Amino acid sequence: MGRLEQLANQGGAHTPIDFWYSTRGDKDSLFPDSLARLCQQSGVTFYHLNSIQNEYLTAKRLYGAVGSFQGVSIWFFGPPAFAQCLLNGLSTYDFDKGSFHYDDFSMR
Repeated sequence: MGRLEQLANQGGAHTPIDFWYSTRGDKDSLFPDSLARLCQQSGVTFYHLNSIQNEYLTAKRLYGAVGSFQGVSIWFFGPPAFAQCLLNGLSTYDFDKGSFHYDDFSMR
């Protein structure tokens, strides 16, 4: 959130940035509720995926949006099994695993 606010205050992103947010529910369940607006103000393309609607973050979906993984870095925050699943899928697109940055998020 802090980085989005910083980008908004500096006139927006200067390179393409996509922000993917997965929830179990519609946009009304977003936390924080200002996330889509903040992405718009910062020049970041916002994607909301609703797992109840069978919308899932996959390597195929990312590739469809980005078109090429050359020069792309992915910053992922989520559970370890999800990260590994994404990495496995990304390997089919010759994604450089060194460009995958991961912060473990495990519910306790």
